[in-house]
Amino acid sequence: KKMQRAVRCGWTAKSLAAPAAVVAARRHVRAAAARAPAQQQHAEYAALEQFLGLQRRAVADAPHTHGLSLTEDEMTALLEQPLGSPVIEGLYHLSERVSQALFDNRVWLRGIIEFSNVCEKNCHYCGIRHDMPEVARYTMPKEEIVECALLAHKWKIGTVMLQSGEVAHDARIDWLASVIRDIHEKTAAVDGNPVRIALSVGELSDAQYKKLYEAGARRFLLRIESSNPDYYAKLHPSDGTHTWAQRRAALEKITRAGFQLGTGVLIGAPWQSRRGLARDVAFFKEIEADMIGMGPYIVEEGTPAAREWHREHPEFQVGPPPRSYQEALFDLSTRMVALARVTIPTVSIAATTALDTLLPNARVICLGRGATVLMPVLTPKKYREAYQLYRGKASIHESAYESHQKMLEKVAAAGKSVGLGHGDPIHYKLKLLAHQQRP
Repeated sequence: KKMQRAVRCGWTAKSLAAPAAVVAARRHVRAAAARAPAQQQHAEYAALEQFLGLQRRAVADAPHTHGLSLTEDEMTALLEQPLGSPVIEGLYHLSERVSQALFDNRVWLRGIIEFSNVCEKNCHYCGIRHDMPEVARYTMPKEEIVECALLAHKWKIGTVMLQSGEVAHDARIDWLASVIRDIHEKTAAVDGNPVRIALSVGELSDAQYKKLYEAGARRFLLRIESSNPDYYAKLHPSDGTHTWAQRRAALEKITRAGFQLGTGVLIGAPWQSRRGLARDVAFFKEIEADMIGMGPYIVEEGTPAAREWHREHPEFQVGPPPRSYQEALFDLSTRMVALARVTIPTVSIAATTALDTLLPNARVICLGRGATVLMPVLTPKKYREAYQLYRGKASIHESAYESHQKMLEKVAAAGKSVGLGHGDPIHYKLKLLAHQQRP
């Protein structure tokens, strides 16, 4: 009880005011939910319980803070269930129940600033890889980055995510540290409450991570891409600079520096198996990740991974894949979100931008399957087309204001409210509390 009280401290802010259309959307969603028969949910819970060999009502009556302890075989079997299975519907209901209980039906916004597409790496799936032709490279001036952060602060977005390609030169890290300090100082100058700064800038040294932390950044996202070293090798060139061991070591360095740790994987990429994805969920728990950001693999033509994808799917040689493929990939992606939510309940999980490439309302649905974070893109419009990691990326023609408004509408359409403040992950708060209580 003491831990739960500590976690909930400061989590009582009201949601942002919403326009009339958004209020109407929220009313519609809640009315639909009220019409859903409770018997159907209990039947789907029962299907999940039977599938997992649990006692009757073990899911429906379980304390919401308890994560399910699932084996790799059980998670693999859940990922292999057919579309529309009552077992999976039970999983989705449970993941939403956990989210509502722990996060008070709220969603936190993290404003993304894609400040540079310059990259030293050559990951096989990426649209801004070093050797990708015809990419107009850019790095935003410091003043523009700070202006984006001030917009986030004005709109009560508690966190900004500075994202870029990987560049590990000391001069670049020194410059980035100065950007972080300026953001912290200038947003603090407005009302004494600076935005939280998160980073996604790749593999660095211990000293470089420490420098960025000391400058004022507090969260770091580095996707492991796969918990399987052999599979990781297929997604990257064999040049000595793209090894799984280096990636795994970087996660440890991030934790040592003091950051809240975020990681994730691609879902539905070439060569991938359902068992591999199940292992990925277990890996998130093993490394004590505080945040999870994982999304569907979207083909970026001209990359080695795209060539392999076409070999695996010879029926989709011209144009985008059919809707049936998109729906199946979306379902697999949200199953991963739901699995993470019910096995690691207190982590923050993003409904990633790539989902909306599959279905128009994909992120809204994902918010009902365990996700608690949305990420409006605050990058100035003039840079957006040059930061396409995959084809068909949503929001490249929107302004920062339009992107933010759409996220507010998605939160409302999901029947939820926007959480104010920094929204540090409960998982991280519990780790801090446990550390403080050690003798």
